[in-house]
Amino acid sequence: MKYQTAYFCGYAKLPSALPTTTTNGSITLGLKIDLETACIEDVSVTFLSNLALSMCREYFVGKNVLRDYDEIVEEIGGGIPGGKKFKAAQTGGPSGGCIPASLIDTPIDYDNLLAIGSMMGSGGLIVMDEDTCMVDIAKFFLEFTVDESCGKCTPCRVGTKRLLELLNKITDGKGTMEDLDKITELAEFIKSNSLCGLGQTAPNPVLSTLRYFRDEYVEHIVNKRCPAGVCKALLNYKIDPVKCKGCTLCARTCPAGAISGTVRQPHTIDTAKCVKCGACIEKCKFGAISKG
Repeated sequence: MKYQTAYFCGYAKLPSALPTTTTNGSITLGLKIDLETACIEDVSVTFLSNLALSMCREYFVGKNVLRDYDEIVEEIGGGIPGGKKFKAAQTGGPSGGCIPASLIDTPIDYDNLLAIGSMMGSGGLIVMDEDTCMVDIAKFFLEFTVDESCGKCTPCRVGTKRLLELLNKITDGKGTMEDLDKITELAEFIKSNSLCGLGQTAPNPVLSTLRYFRDEYVEHIVNKRCPAGVCKALLNYKIDPVKCKGCTLCARTCPAGAISGTVRQPHTIDTAKCVKCGACIEKCKFGAISKG
């Protein structure tokens, strides 16, 4: 067979101690390609990964294949900001799966990621903390693939939209337990019958979150509550009368006029008027306002 090595370079902000070959902030990915079949036969020791820690720190890293994500997150990324707990990692771009904390030590290679419902894909890595709602995350990535669908095949064009509707139903507090079975059945159908890789991998974020974070889906459906406090339709804001000092700052900040009370007396929130914008929580200096 005839082989040729292709190199892909990207600019990077890398820690000085990172053990990889770099030149002027660039890192290289080498692929051994069979020129007769155009198949990738082998991958060199480094790959490109775009690491984002809870959406607030982002840069490219190059690591040896078969290292684990725990090392990337803690040693290269410096851990999750604010000392919050690691909850999940999403790999491979919008069509990749979400990996729970229990699998953080999984060695990084193509086969291992496929086995746990994810993929190497574009090499993207998004690390999420405890404040992330996994149902909302599945919806976020699915919205991208719905927009990107070319519309040629029905399973992708229509199926992903119906799948998104079911997720919206759950985050709106209108879901039923039967919807979880519908989601699984529809997602598997889309994977098996879509014509291209976009449709075949689009359900991955949904299936992986349902597999590893099913309890969050159940909490949204049964108790009408978002454990992470993200899904607006399921949130309720309340003021702790013990902590509230009656400074009136929250009342003056509220755009909907939903907070009432007199100076130096505990305030209350009218849930019928509350638009759940979170402005009151940001302004309160005493931690008297909570959501859940």
